Order: sequence, then C-alpha cells, then structure tokens
Amino acid sequence: AYWYPMSAFLMLMPYAEESLMKVNNRILGTIGGLFIIFWLTMAFDSQAGHIGIIVAMTFLMYYAPITSWTMPMYTTCYALSLTTLSLDVPVAMGLRLLYVLMASATTLLANRFLLPNTTSGEFRKSVNELFDIDLRMLQEIYKKFDSESDLNIIRELIVRSGLVSEEIQKY
Repeated sequence: AYWYPMSAFLMLMPYAEESLMKVNNRILGTIGGLFIIFWLTMAFDSQAGHIGIIVAMTFLMYYAPITSWTMPMYTTCYALSLTTLSLDVPVAMGLRLLYVLMASATTLLANRFLLPNTTSGEFRKSVNELFDIDLRMLQEIYKKFDSESDLNIIRELIVRSGLVSEEIQKY
C-alpha cells in the first residue's frame, strides 16, 4: 500500500505542467515495467532469478535519469520482483497499476484544486509585479524632484525590479 502515497508524492510538483509530465512518465514507466516483469518472472521463476532481477534493476535505477519514464519502469520491475516473492504475479501487477492510477488521479486533482500553480500564471504574476515596481519607481522619482523621496526607496525598487526580471527570464 505504500506505492500509492509514495507515487503521489513523487508526481506532485510545484507547477501543474511538471506534475503532468511526471504522471505521464510514471504511467508509461509502470506499464513498461509490468510487461518486462511479466516476461522476466516467467523466464526466471525462482528465488535466485528474482534476486538477479532485483540486482539488475537496482543498477538500472541508478543509471536512469530521474525525469525520464525509464526510472519508473525500473522501479516497477524492482518492486514487483520483491512483491512477487510473496504474491502471485497477476495480483501484484494489478495492485501496482491500481495504486499508480490512484496516485495519478490524486496528483492531477491536487494540481487542479489544491495547488493550481502553472508556469504561465506565475509568468503573468511576475510581469504584473514588474509593472507595479516600475510604476512605484516612477512615482518615487517624481517625488525626488519635489525633494520628498528617499533614494534608498528607489534603490530597493531597482533591486526588486532586477530580481523579478530574472524570474521572467527563467520562464
């Protein structure tokens, strides 16, 4: 049962677009891992065979890039190699697929209703913040001409403007 919360935790990212990519990779990797483990457990149907699969998948997990679909494929093979020592292969495969699908649904719902951050929304927010900073800077400059403004306020606004500009460039 730990597959469900662990998968949901690994798929939930700060932005909805990143989470969707993780969900797609997790589902593709899990399905690929199910096919591979089905054939491997049929070919190596012994405890030594399972240990060999576990060792091979451990090496492959550390070799695969974390953001790819191959990492979930290898972790699925690893987990199912352990699980099928005590459960039937079809039962273990069904549970793994069910938990990943439930975690995917949870992640998508969380990104939709609980944490609705998107890169485009953050970009718009940063641009609006930059406009607000520029407007305040102009107001402070006008005050300076009237000798009512502190130069430190203008300096602070210039620094904030630079920081927000850097965030926009990242997007």
